[in-house]
Amino acid sequence: DDDDDGGDDDGDGDDESSDGGPDDDDDGDGDDDDGDGDDDGDGGDDDDNSDDAGKGRAKKGRASPGKEGRLAELPIPATGVAVLAGNTGEVLFCLWPGGDEAVTSADEKVSTWSLHQVIAPQCCAPRFPRQEAGCRRRVHPDGAPATTDADCLFGTSSGVDTQSALQPITYGKAAAMCMSKGLVICEQSCSMTGCFYNLHPVYSNVPCPLAESPSPPPPPPLPPIPPTGVAVLAGNSPDGSNVLFCLWPGDEEVTSAAGRISEEAWADHLPIATQCCANTGPSPSSDACRREVTSPSAWISVASSAPTDTCVSGMSTVPPTPPTDGFKPMTYGAAVATCAGLGLELCDQSCAGTGCMYNYHPLYSALPCPPAT
Repeated sequence: DDDDDGGDDDGDGDDESSDGGPDDDDDGDGDDDDGDGDDDGDGGDDDDNSDDAGKGRAKKGRASPGKEGRLAELPIPATGVAVLAGNTGEVLFCLWPGGDEAVTSADEKVSTWSLHQVIAPQCCAPRFPRQEAGCRRRVHPDGAPATTDADCLFGTSSGVDTQSALQPITYGKAAAMCMSKGLVICEQSCSMTGCFYNLHPVYSNVPCPLAESPSPPPPPPLPPIPPTGVAVLAGNSPDGSNVLFCLWPGDEEVTSAAGRISEEAWADHLPIATQCCANTGPSPSSDACRREVTSPSAWISVASSAPTDTCVSGMSTVPPTPPTDGFKPMTYGAAVATCAGLGLELCDQSCAGTGCMYNYHPLYSALPCPPAT
């Protein structure tokens, strides 16, 4: 039954459904078939303690306390495994080797499953992994099928209106637990077979029918500082001629003027700001400046009331307050890549007076380091 109460559905006092008799031997005759007082047909008793043979049978295959916790996890197959809806068998998502070994919950993978999120494990008889007769949500210690929720191998869950008590477990640990009972992970959802797992996603050994999401390509390497060096300009220089210092190959991790300039005027705004320019030809023009930008075709002029998150390096603040958390220091390579991503380039001028409070910062430029004078 799927009422998860462990009771019988035919009123005969046993746990079988519609067998028409009070016994559990499935033949409906009400006797024990061999006259020994039990129903297993072996000529002996079933109390597990009346003789040595019975004791041996009871102990065989029974996991010792804590044994499951020491089981080695099994790997996710190269074909991936489908995680199914416990109520319908629909493929919700897949687990793949090399990245999903620690996944235990649907909310780590999809947002479309609205019931209990913990992925429920369940086992099947190895001869019938796809047939309902093979389902083993409820299992005796020796791996034989059971009929009450007290025997749910991985614990009992709960109704949809209460928080599930099911403990998270990975695919690898669930597969190892099934194997320790002589069982396997199922190739079906085993819907309506108890333990409230209909309300959960369930692990399966069904190869993933979905295409694996390709890994994103690695980002291209950041541009290095050229051998001629790059000039870092004063953000308030009217004509861009005020070079504060230079960066040279080997300075690729530098983001601040700290230790490179001594002017007290820059003490509160040492991080180097990034600004971009449109390519307008050989002569610098303030029309090319893009301190605030959303795209090359939607640049924001200093006269506009633009939101602060459109500033290329984030909005700074006026002295003497240090830059706010919205300011984003970058390396030279990151600055070049940021401008290129907007279809722009580093400027060959200071762009003084064009917004974002960058007049108070040193600025990256596209200018080579000038000869020492």
